[in-house]
Amino acid sequence: MKSPADRRGPYLTAALVCERVLRESDGALSAIRIVDQVTLPKPPAELQPDAPVVLTFLVSMKGFMGSDSHKLEIKVRPPEGEEKSLGGADVTFASTSPGAVPGANLVVTANLFLSKTGLFWFDVLLDEDYITAIPLEVRVAEPVSSTTQPGG
Repeated sequence: MKSPADRRGPYLTAALVCERVLRESDGALSAIRIVDQVTLPKPPAELQPDAPVVLTFLVSMKGFMGSDSHKLEIKVRPPEGEEKSLGGADVTFASTSPGAVPGANLVVTANLFLSKTGLFWFDVLLDEDYITAIPLEVRVAEPVSSTTQPGG
C-alpha cells in the first residue's frame, strides 16, 4: 500500500448538485443552494417533460495529473431508462499559484426534463474511469386537501 506522501491524485474535493455556482474574481467558486432532492408540483400521472428543472453540477478535483488534458464528464442514470451524458470538458490540472496543489473544476448547468420520480444518479467520470456518483431524489408534492371547515 502506498503511503499518503506517495499518492499524487487526483482526489475528489467536491461533487454536488446546486442551483448555481458563482465564480469570484479571484477564481474561487461558491455553490449556492446545494440540493439532494427536487419536488415537482404535479402528480405523477400529470408529469410532462415540457418544463425543465435547471440544476448546476459542480465537480472539483485536486492532485497531480501532469500537463496532459483529461476528460471530466457527468452522466445521468435515471430510475428507468438509458444512461446519457449531461456534459463534460477537457481539463488540465493546473495550479492557481506557485506551489499550490494542481486542480480542475467542472461546472455543468443542465435543463433536466423530468417525467419520472425516483432516485437519479449522476456519475462522475475522469477519462472514462468512475470517480463517484451524486444522488438526486425526484418527488412530487403532496396534493393539498380542499376540505372545508364546518360553518364555512
